[in-house]
This record gives sequence, structure tokens and C-alpha cells, in this order.
Amino acid sequence: MIGLSVGVYVMNSSRAAMLDRIVALLWRGPLGRFAFRLAARRAVPVGGVAATQAASASGVRSLIASLPAARRRELGDVKRQVQDLEASLVALGARVRGLDDAIAQAGDAALDGDAVSRSRRTELVADLVAARDEASARRARLAGALENVRLQVLRLKSGVGAHADVAAELRTAEALTHEPASVAATALAQ
Repeated sequence: MIGLSVGVYVMNSSRAAMLDRIVALLWRGPLGRFAFRLAARRAVPVGGVAATQAASASGVRSLIASLPAARRRELGDVKRQVQDLEASLVALGARVRGLDDAIAQAGDAALDGDAVSRSRRTELVADLVAARDEASARRARLAGALENVRLQVLRLKSGVGAHADVAAELRTAEALTHEPASVAATALAQ
């Protein structure tokens, strides 16, 4: 009965337009922004880069585990190095998410009435965006390096590669975890 009365009420076009305006104001207002910000924090990525990176990292470990014992001894401490790279990848992902949250919380610069404070706020938000882009680029480069390690281990398993190739890829990947932010920003600009 309630559904029927709501349907009859909404069928009047002037009332429907008014209801649409009220709903639009609700979602565009402070309550709607808060609801979307809250939902964005709880959002869980479905697939994409994060899933590919996790699969690549676990793929390296499973490939190492599938090697004969003699090959694993030749590789030495590769499993620990891969775990360290994975930890760096997770830390960079957390940094990107934290910076995304900070950018979302910063809000819109149009809220300030003063042109000077609006300009300063825009600069500060731009710094946050640049830091997020830098961390995201570093994460992508590290994920690519980890994938290269996986491919080298696969080559070793198939008899095409050598343990020196795996070690060289690991050194390259570890160098990415220690690169200063200025190097990452330069690589991002290119």
C-alpha cells in the first residue's frame, strides 16, 4: 500500500521533478560528499594492478619452491629478497592509499573566499597529488622489476637462464626500493 501511494505521488511530473532536485541536493551537499568519502575508504580493489602484482609476487615464490634443491641452493637468499620486495610493494600501496585519503580530505579549494589562501591551498593539494603520483610510479616500477625476477626464475627453471640472471634482476629490483624520491620524480617526468 505504501509503495502504491509513493508511486502515485511520484507519477505527478512536478512532484517528481521536485523529488529529483531534493535527492540531487542531498547527494551533492555535505552529507553526500561525506557518504562518498566514507564509501571510498572502505572500497576494496577488485583486480587491476594490485591483483596482478600480488599474483606476480606469489608466482615468484611458487616458482622458487618448484625448483630442484640444488638450484634453490644456487640462488641463495632469493626467497627472503623477494619477500622484502613484496613488503616494499605493500608499503608503497599503503602510501598511495594514504595520500589518496589525504587528497580526498583536503576537499575543494573553491571553498576559501580569499584568493591568497585559495592559491596556497591549491599548492598544498598539488604537492599531495605529486607525492601520490610519485609513489604510484615507484610502485609500478617495483612491480615490473618483480615480474622480471619471476621471468628470470622461470627461465632458470626451464634451463634457459642462469642464477646470475636472477641475481642481476634482484639487484635491479632492490635498487628501486632504495632510490631517493628525486630519482623517482625524474623518472616520472620522463
